[in-house]
Amino acid sequence: MSYGELAEFLETSLDLLRDQVPRAHERLRLQLLGSPLLLHVDRCSFVLTAGPTRFAIGAPHDSVALEIAVSKSVVLDLLDARTSLLEAVRADRLFLRGSVHSLSVFFAALQTYVRGALRSASFETLLAAYRQTRAARP
Repeated sequence: MSYGELAEFLETSLDLLRDQVPRAHERLRLQLLGSPLLLHVDRCSFVLTAGPTRFAIGAPHDSVALEIAVSKSVVLDLLDARTSLLEAVRADRLFLRGSVHSLSVFFAALQTYVRGALRSASFETLLAAYRQTRAARP
């Protein structure tokens, strides 16, 4: 089942991390272990869960550590540094709901993910493909 473009991008990027930057993938997995994330991206919702050896993307449920709601355009603005996480939250363009601990875990995991993506030889190509799918849609 498809949970939208961002879910597919995230799943592929996590596979790239596992294959190309295994230390970052393992660190990220350990950071998020036991802290499922519920993501709402435009009209698509999915849960990202860190398992014993890999990540899984699945149907939304209530047993999550953090809930995130964002639009695809804000995701691209964040990736292109046109806005920061704090600016997006303050402008009500990014919604985060969870405990202080969960928010802290998410922020640390996000840093690990970005650092790993920067070290991945294929991430730039994957991001370009994601941008193209965005540009092709109305």
